[in-house]
Amino acid sequence: MDDSAPRRYSVNRDGAYWRILDGEAVIISAETSHYYSLNLTGTFIWELLAGGVLTAEEIALHVAERYMRPADEVSVDVQQVLGQLAAENLITSG
Repeated sequence: MDDSAPRRYSVNRDGAYWRILDGEAVIISAETSHYYSLNLTGTFIWELLAGGVLTAEEIALHVAERYMRPADEVSVDVQQVLGQLAAENLITSG
C-alpha cells in the first residue's frame, strides 16, 4: 500500500450495527455492545461513510458544502469524529 495515499474510511460492517432514528444515528458496537448516538452532523458523516469509502478530505468537503462553511474550518472536527469512531472500532481505515 502506498503510504502517501490518503487514508480512506468506511463503516465497519462487521463491527457496528446501526439505524437512523429521528434523524440521528444510533450505533451498537458488535465487539463491546456499547451504544452510541450521533448528533445531526455526526449522523451526516456516518451516512457518508455508510454510502462508500471516503477520505477525511472528501468528508470535510461534503460537510462544508452541507453547512456552508469552509472545508478547512470543518476539517479538524471531521478528523475528531473519525478518530472517535475509529477508536471504538466502528469504522475501518486503510
